[in-house]
Amino acid sequence: MQHHIPPNLAQQNGIHMEHKIFELGDFTLQKGSVLPSAKLGYVTLGELNEAKDNVVVCPTWFTATPSDTASWLTGKGRALDPEKYFIVVPNHFGAAVSSSPSNTPAPFGRGLFPRVTAYDNVVAQHRLLTEELGVEKIRLVTSWSLGACQTYAWAALHPEMVRAIAPISGSARTAEYNKVFLHSLIRAVTSDSDWNDGFYADKPPVKGMKTFAAIYAGWGFSEPFYREELYRSFGASDTEQ
Repeated sequence: MQHHIPPNLAQQNGIHMEHKIFELGDFTLQKGSVLPSAKLGYVTLGELNEAKDNVVVCPTWFTATPSDTASWLTGKGRALDPEKYFIVVPNHFGAAVSSSPSNTPAPFGRGLFPRVTAYDNVVAQHRLLTEELGVEKIRLVTSWSLGACQTYAWAALHPEMVRAIAPISGSARTAEYNKVFLHSLIRAVTSDSDWNDGFYADKPPVKGMKTFAAIYAGWGFSEPFYREELYRSFGASDTEQ
């Protein structure tokens, strides 16, 4: 089963990929709850070679679709070249293509979506690779930010399968300092009255999301990024946008 890609980084870069869906069935999570009819979205690039030793796994980062991640990390003539490697890009739970609050039916959708962990994501991804794609060994797991957290989890859970990891701007455990930042983002959204405990529909928490974006902008980019006005490459005319 396949889905069309929503407007995102990949489309902005003129790249078109079809998301595939791996059906997990009723999926037991690390914290004990069960996610019914769980699904994992993904894309693949390149071909699995005869030795099956050219597999690269690139988990998605926060808010990214598989096509976003693939367009940023891979490409012809680049280090992760689909002409050399079989690249698998799985979408983490909660990121719209895989099972998420927005696409999971009641009673587990919206504000009642169960908590998931990096462990849960890697368990699901391992099933995708072994059950659906026939992968037995992985040459490299690499990604950025939340994808880097999953990269560490891959090495911890399947050291016999993973030859190497290359986490970018991520950690195996969230530091207290980083938690302060993350809690400020959560507070920004949940303080908006339109949040409605996650059960918003026609009136999403736009004010909260704008505050979220303003906080993130100060953390996600460097001083030279703003001094050199690189934000204009996003179509913004000033820092307020």
